[in-house]
Amino acid sequence: MVPWAVLVALVGPVVTPPAVATGGVPVPERGVYLGSWVKPLGGIYKREALVARERQIGRTFAIDHQYYRWDSVIPTSYESWTADAGRIPFLSWNARRSNGTVVPWSRIASGAEDAWISARADAFRTFARPVYLSFHHEPENDVPTFGQPSDYVAAFRRIVDIFRARNATNVTFVWTMMAWSFERQASVASQYYPGDAYVDVVAADGYNWYPGRKNARWRSFREVMASTRAFAMAHGKPFMAAEFGVQEDPARPGRKGDWYREILSVIPEWPELIALVYFDSDRIYPWMPDTSASALAGYRDLASDPATAASLAGVGTDALAQQVSAQDILRRNSFDGGAVGASLTVAGSGGTSGDAFDALALLGSAQLVYDGREVVSGLAARHVIGPKESASYVWNVSIPGDQRWWGRLYVRTETNPSGRIRLIRARSAGVLRLAVDLTRDGSVRVVDADGEPLLVTGVALPSRTWIRLEWAVDPTTGGVELALFDGSTDVALARASGASSSLMGAGLDQVRLGGQAGGSVTEFTFWTDEPALSLSGWIGP
Repeated sequence: MVPWAVLVALVGPVVTPPAVATGGVPVPERGVYLGSWVKPLGGIYKREALVARERQIGRTFAIDHQYYRWDSVIPTSYESWTADAGRIPFLSWNARRSNGTVVPWSRIASGAEDAWISARADAFRTFARPVYLSFHHEPENDVPTFGQPSDYVAAFRRIVDIFRARNATNVTFVWTMMAWSFERQASVASQYYPGDAYVDVVAADGYNWYPGRKNARWRSFREVMASTRAFAMAHGKPFMAAEFGVQEDPARPGRKGDWYREILSVIPEWPELIALVYFDSDRIYPWMPDTSASALAGYRDLASDPATAASLAGVGTDALAQQVSAQDILRRNSFDGGAVGASLTVAGSGGTSGDAFDALALLGSAQLVYDGREVVSGLAARHVIGPKESASYVWNVSIPGDQRWWGRLYVRTETNPSGRIRLIRARSAGVLRLAVDLTRDGSVRVVDADGEPLLVTGVALPSRTWIRLEWAVDPTTGGVELALFDGSTDVALARASGASSSLMGAGLDQVRLGGQAGGSVTEFTFWTDEPALSLSGWIGP
C-alpha cells in the first residue's frame, strides 16, 4: 500500500493525513472504491439488479452495500457470492429484529446479546474476506426509540470489542451518520462518536435533496460532504460516502449527469475520501442513475474514470497492461483481419482442418487442433452454429493451478445473436472452469463453473467490425478480467473484472473455441482470427 505521506505528496497538501484503516479492507492506493446499494425493482432479485446495473455502466462495483436486521445470520451466502465476484461486502447491521421489534442499544451494551454477537464475529472470521461493517447507521434518526447517544456509543464499542477478542480482523468498522449531523455542528456528531480506538472509517449518508424536499436548494457533492471530511480529518480517519444521491433538476436537463461528473474534481483534492457508495433506489425520491439518458451518461463517466477504479479484484488493470513475451504458449502472428476460410456447419462437416486460422508458433506442450489435426493455415475462421454442439477448435494445454494465464481472440459479427453464443470454454479434467459468452444484446460476459455470470462488459460488440477480445485469469485468487479493443485502432471499448472460488487452484488442460449455442439460437454466423494463449500476459495495445 502507498503510505499516506507519499499519497499526500502526489496529490497535494492536506491539513491532517488520515490513518490507514485498521480493519481488513485496505485503503486504496489511488483514487476511491466505487460501490452501490442497488434496489431490486420490477420483481427481480437483488443479484440480478446489481449485475444489471453493472452491465449498464460497463464495470463491476468495488463495493456492494446491503442492509440487515439484528437477527440476520450474517454474513450470508450473498456475501460469499459478491466477494467471489471481486466486490467488497459492506453490511449495515441495524438493531431491529426481522419481526420489527427493537433491540435497545442499552441491551447490547449490557452484554445481553453477547452470545449472538460472538456467533456473528466467529462467522465473519471464518468468512475471511475483507468486509465493511456499520452498526446501526444513522443512529441520530432513532433516538429515543433505541436509546440515547451514550447507549449507542456503548453498544458500538461492545460489538467492536467482541469482534476483536474473537479475532475477526477482516472486519473494518464503519461509523455512519447523516451528513447534516456534521453540518449542523460538530457536537451533534460527537455525541454518537464511539472514539478513535473503535472507528476505522468515518462515513456519512448525504444527498442533494433539491427539488423534492421543500425549501431545499441545489447542492454539490463537495458541499454535502465537506463537514464530514472535516470531522474525519480532525480524528485522523479516512472517510466514505456510505450513501449519496441526486435528483433531476426539471429546470435544467443534464444537471444530474454533471453532478456525478463534478465528483471527479473532488477525489484528487480529498485524499481522505476512500469510497463512494451510491444509493440506487426510488425510496423517497428517484435517486436511480438512469432517470434520464444524460444522467446515466454522467454516472458512466464517474464509474469509468481511473479515479474510481480502485478494487480488490484478483486480476487488476496492471495485468492488462503487460506485454507479450517469449513465455507465450501460443504466439499470434500479425493480424490479417480477414480472408474467410472454411465454413463450419452445425454438423461440423464443412471445411478442412487446415484452413481455419493463421499459422501459430507452438511452444511446449500446447497444440491447436480441429478434428484431431493441427491447424496451420493463414485465414480467418467462419463459424455457423445452431442450437446444439457444433464444430469447435481445441487447445490441448497444460496450465498448472497456480499459474496465471491470458487469452486473446479477434471476433467479428454481422448482427447480435438470438440467444447466447459460447465463444470460449476452459476446462480441467473435463470440468468447465470458465466460459466466455456473447449475449443476445451483443455484450460479452464471463461465467463460472456454476453458470453464474462473473462479469459483463455492458458494451455491445460493434457489428461488421473486428474486435479483439482479451481475458486474464489468476487461479491463485480466482480473479478474472475481460477487455474489448477495436481490432483496427486498439482503442479500448470496455473492461470488467471479478472473481470466483471455482477458479481458485483450477489448472487447465483444454480450451475450446466456438461450437456451442443456446437453445434459442437457430443459426448464427461469426468469424474469429488470431487465437492465442499466454503465460506472461498482455491485454492492451
